[in-house]
Amino acid sequence: MKIIITMAGEGSRFKQAEIDQEKYELIVRNKSMFEYAMESISEFYDHEFIFVARSSHNSRSFIQEKCELLGINKYSIVELTEPTSGQATTALKAKPHVERHESIVIYNIDTYVEDNHLTPKSI
Repeated sequence: MKIIITMAGEGSRFKQAEIDQEKYELIVRNKSMFEYAMESISEFYDHEFIFVARSSHNSRSFIQEKCELLGINKYSIVELTEPTSGQATTALKAKPHVERHESIVIYNIDTYVEDNHLTPKSI
């Protein structure tokens, strides 16, 4: 199973509010939104992750640092140079990293779910 993490949005509402950080980098109660989202799916850490992010957001080093911190060892990063039309189109950019026979889960980086609610067995 491959877990596709979409994180290539523009964050336009935050930009309008004059917040310059990317949404997934924002700190809420001492953790980044990235960490909250990824901890929501900690039961999947043994699977391979594919992060799809904008290259202009300089997300590669951030993702690498957080994956190391969280113990996510199998991952790849797909960097986009242009915005997409939405989450489904962003997820499609991971297609070259997924074999036809593999199942996938698509998860948005600004989503949080209570502990133990999402597991590989629940899918």
